Amino acid sequence: MSFFDHSRNPVISGGKFFAAQGNVYYNSSDAESGAKGLEWLRQQVAHGAYYKSAERYYNAPECHPGTREVVLKDIMEWATNTNMPCFLWLHGSVGVGKSTIAHTVAGMLSKESKLAATFFFSPKPTISRTSTPTLSDDARRLITTLVYQLVISIPEIRDRVGQAIENDHRLLFQSLEVQIRALIVNPLNDLANEEGSVAKSRPSVIILDGLDQCGPSKDQRYVLDVLAGAVEALTVPISFLVVSRPEHSIRNFFSQKITNSSACYIDLNAAANTRSDILDDMKQNHPSCDSFPLEWPDAQDFDTLVEKSSDQFIYASTAINFICDDRYLPWERLKVVLGLRRSEDETPFGELDALYRGIFAEVADISKVRDILNILLFIQSSNSVSPSIIELFLSYHTGAVQTILCELHSVLAVPTSGADRSSPLRVLHMSLREFLLDATRAGLELFIDAKIAHTRITRLAVKQLAESKEDGRGGYRQFLCLTFMKHCCKSHPSQELIGDLYRVDLGLELEWFSSNFSSSVLVPELLIWLQGKRGMSAEKDLYQYHSRAIDHWFHTQLVHYPQSSSRFYILVAATLDFPPSFHVSPKAIFNLMTKSNHDTDEVDHLGAIDDIRLSLLSRKPEYQAYHKILALFLRDPSRAGGYLVCGSTYAVSLSTKLCKHE
Repeated sequence: MSFFDHSRNPVISGGKFFAAQGNVYYNSSDAESGAKGLEWLRQQVAHGAYYKSAERYYNAPECHPGTREVVLKDIMEWATNTNMPCFLWLHGSVGVGKSTIAHTVAGMLSKESKLAATFFFSPKPTISRTSTPTLSDDARRLITTLVYQLVISIPEIRDRVGQAIENDHRLLFQSLEVQIRALIVNPLNDLANEEGSVAKSRPSVIILDGLDQCGPSKDQRYVLDVLAGAVEALTVPISFLVVSRPEHSIRNFFSQKITNSSACYIDLNAAANTRSDILDDMKQNHPSCDSFPLEWPDAQDFDTLVEKSSDQFIYASTAINFICDDRYLPWERLKVVLGLRRSEDETPFGELDALYRGIFAEVADISKVRDILNILLFIQSSNSVSPSIIELFLSYHTGAVQTILCELHSVLAVPTSGADRSSPLRVLHMSLREFLLDATRAGLELFIDAKIAHTRITRLAVKQLAESKEDGRGGYRQFLCLTFMKHCCKSHPSQELIGDLYRVDLGLELEWFSSNFSSSVLVPELLIWLQGKRGMSAEKDLYQYHSRAIDHWFHTQLVHYPQSSSRFYILVAATLDFPPSFHVSPKAIFNLMTKSNHDTDEVDHLGAIDDIRLSLLSRKPEYQAYHKILALFLRDPSRAGGYLVCGSTYAVSLSTKLCKHE
């Protein structure tokens, strides 16, 4: 049969043909088993964490040919040798080239059909010591994202995974150890137990890059413990390449694993061959490399450059980008780099900081560069931060961004003037962000204060929102509305900003936000922030001034809660006011009140609506002030209307119910 001419080991197990890893498979069922579960899984995936995902494409460099050869060879030998430990830890300091190597290895393994899945953690802002003790978004979506890739690279487990989720959709929201057992360990072990199983011939290497960026140290250790537990339970060989900085929690974990021979490691700081990498890159990167003088760079200049890099690959990479800018003669640019002075305080980043300061010294208009950097560093929807969006936001003429940033191509990915102007503008390496946000490193002229940046962004968004009510720029207006909602509550409450906010049509913006985005989770933070913010001559603070619009928004959200006794109970739970010593959440009260004689599906449905509407049952400690705002609204007959919760009628019955459960 011609359909199978080029297949290897065809397997017929059902009603639909599909191909993977060179083999053809057939599923005999009329309806694809587990399809609904796989769709639910897709909705819980961090798509930007994939190798070669669209979100990471412009910020995912790979090693130049001829560089990092020893390290790449060692990693590939580990990946292809089944007798090696299941964990390989690739670690090194900031800027040594860890992610570049991880991307390169992912490409090499993919070509050899050995790459099972990847997760590239995104850089996160510093975690507050007082923040809620919950997993970061990346950590929560780690297992679901790996599973979604595994059902593609190992298609034999596809139906098993989909059916498991359909049988219990709560798996998608349970702990990582529960998820990895149900969605990875069990399906793979079941596959391995089948007669004639192909499990051991399937891709088996999973890459986790930037684990130190997934959240606080406890999250990092938790993820590693979950993976280690899975490796012990698996009967199919799955290996993990973990790439990170040598953070304390990660180092302790691997120290134990290396001691008992269940892990090995590569120290990039010790393995770096910066001298060779710098020379190769300098010779290959410039478009006029064929015309370079044979003696360039001379030995003394080259040795100085290598010494200044201190085996820090990001320094070498940044210096090369600066030197090899095709608008300049490379030997003249090399003189600029070699002439930079190191910081007197001898910080670990002294040379890199001096390099960044030297690059920015070439800029003609630093104030406009800072305005653009404010957007790049703080506006979260990075896929939308293109030159055209920035020019609209800052009221620049078309093409201004490329002109303003013409001296910064060594540190920023700037689309050329002839390229698609919707292409993203990006910071090339997170070390630049760290430099700019540290006053002791960047200095007064380059330091970017986060509070001031958020304030500047908010004022720009508010100004343009007022101008764009009827202009029809739907997509851009959504960008403005989201930007306002995200940044206002992070802003410094200057009198200028407060004055702007008295003039904003808050009712319109809340309506826009709720109509154009799937969740209202940003609203509580905004309402809390508005309280107590008062103009110097104003009689009312911002919350009081906009209270009518806010009340209207509450009503538009409550309409989505189906009328039932469960709705009454959720409103009651949200308005209860217990003393701090009484450790109980609105969610716990609601569960208690609906424990019996209530339809479980109705209660679950109501909870799902609440998650994206008013968050009445949220357990977040920072929402306590928001719950007080809601309680005042729901207890006031002139404001709540048909949603009024009367304390005199529910307090006694609730107390009785609580007493019965003590």
